[in-house]
Amino acid sequence: MKVKEYIRLGKISIKSRKKSTRNTVRGISFGLVMLIPIVFFTLAFYLDLTQKINQTRTVASFYVSGTESTGESVYNKDNGMLTLGAGDLAAVAARTEEVEEVVYAEYYNVGEQAKYGEGANNSQIAVGAASKTLGLIGNNGSGNRDDGSANANVNVKVIDTERSNGAYVTKGIEEDLKKAGKKVLAAGEGFGTTGTKGKAMVSSVLLKELGVSAQDAIGRELTLTLYGQFQSSSNFANGNRYGYYLDNDANPNNSYTGSADDLSENAFAADVLSGFEIVGVVSEDYFKLNSFTKSEPQIWITGESVYERTGGVRSVKYLPALKSGESENESGNKNYYQIVTYSATGTEGIATLAERAAEEKAFFPAIPAVTFGTASKNGGSYYFGAYPESPYTSMTVQCKDYNAATKVASLIDGVFNRLSGESATGSYTSYNLATDAYQNFSMLNTVGGYLMLVMYTFGGIIFFATLLNLYNSVNYSVQARKNYIGMMRAIGAKKSMIPKLYFVEILLIFRKSLLWVLIFGGGISYGIKFAIDMLFKQDAAALLGATLSLNFAYFFVALALVFVVVFLIAFLFSRVACRAVTHKGILDVLSDDK
Repeated sequence: MKVKEYIRLGKISIKSRKKSTRNTVRGISFGLVMLIPIVFFTLAFYLDLTQKINQTRTVASFYVSGTESTGESVYNKDNGMLTLGAGDLAAVAARTEEVEEVVYAEYYNVGEQAKYGEGANNSQIAVGAASKTLGLIGNNGSGNRDDGSANANVNVKVIDTERSNGAYVTKGIEEDLKKAGKKVLAAGEGFGTTGTKGKAMVSSVLLKELGVSAQDAIGRELTLTLYGQFQSSSNFANGNRYGYYLDNDANPNNSYTGSADDLSENAFAADVLSGFEIVGVVSEDYFKLNSFTKSEPQIWITGESVYERTGGVRSVKYLPALKSGESENESGNKNYYQIVTYSATGTEGIATLAERAAEEKAFFPAIPAVTFGTASKNGGSYYFGAYPESPYTSMTVQCKDYNAATKVASLIDGVFNRLSGESATGSYTSYNLATDAYQNFSMLNTVGGYLMLVMYTFGGIIFFATLLNLYNSVNYSVQARKNYIGMMRAIGAKKSMIPKLYFVEILLIFRKSLLWVLIFGGGISYGIKFAIDMLFKQDAAALLGATLSLNFAYFFVALALVFVVVFLIAFLFSRVACRAVTHKGILDVLSDDK
């Protein structure tokens, strides 16, 4: 028989049982309307969107903070911050299956004391002959540019290029900028891999404040002069122990027995950086990349200008002797403080150390003008993220892709959950260490996961019921027509022809549902796309072209895949339903019909 003959007989069969066919078509239509949007979302999300997101390399970047001088990680309930210890930092870096690259750095805050205390307005930065007081940098010295494009702070980032294999930013950051037709450096060659002592990179944002072009800045000298002020010893004697105090003798190990008369001259000025050669200018595009790079320091130097190694132990060469402590005030709140010893002559020791550092082109972290890591004032007390004798280490961790990043995040979240007592995985990494791209995609991934769970559960039940109904309908049709089938075989019809008749009939039933599937299945699919696109539309710019949008073309791919499944179902059902009448003898089939 020709195909058109099969179709004609199939139509006659369907027409002879209109009511049954109508109910079957409705059931199939409803099942396919539920199935196709599920398949569309699965394909568009995992085959297209996830791959685009992985092309945005900073989606798999974390900015992890810790201290390598202690083995234990610490969770500070006062500020909600997690500081990883040496062991956990090493555990993150050791995940070579997921981690592609790690760039190590420390951060020094040079802004706070430059804005407050005696002589603050005299603290200044100079690039060659161009200089400006720190209080005028950015928006009233707060570090925020008026246009909001990037910070203009004068904090210092110390990059350990030795441990980072010469890198000062990750390859992921470089690749994301390159894709957008941008680059990390606006001028200069950067640090290179050797001979970085006394060299610095500054941002184009900071140079704008100074009125110096990027090209003109290369080769010029950078000098950063800060005024600092110790806390009064009277505050210490009266129990207001927070901030930094200058010791009253040259011995940092003895008890501090200061009185109100010990320190009458506790203000100083010192060159934190003196005559550092500018070898690179970091472009403003770098600082616009994500929320983390936006708050990066505007002055970068390397560990070669800061640290020395004695017996394999790294230390800050010109860091004064320090002693930390804590006390409780009348309210029971803890106050953290530092005792600083330069020399028996107090502030004269600062000038001496600053001169020696300048001669060696070394960084001089003048306490309290410069502090490690982060420090915030809360209720009159200073809460230090890390003390200067416990260097605050940052690792920019570049993972291989988003899935690899989730595994590293799970490791960090496990530390947070253990120390904080929290049980919600992801409650820390997603909001504190990840880029905005990772946060957005994680949110989308969660939404998509719940959506697919609901749709696959509900749609799967409906579609299974639909297929069961279809099989029962076909099987009933076969059983009801055994006499006709037996007569067809008696007059010479081949066994293979019978299943083909029902195969075509099933396809015709599916064809009747096609219009409803296109209208309602397409509508639901587009509704899902529209909801996802609108929900994350405002954050698309952060992903450098990899917009959080579902490609509707995958609806037609889903449609084609479902039709293939339909074809296979029709083929299977037609043979299973006709198995009894095609494998029995003709007389047996005719006798069964009686």
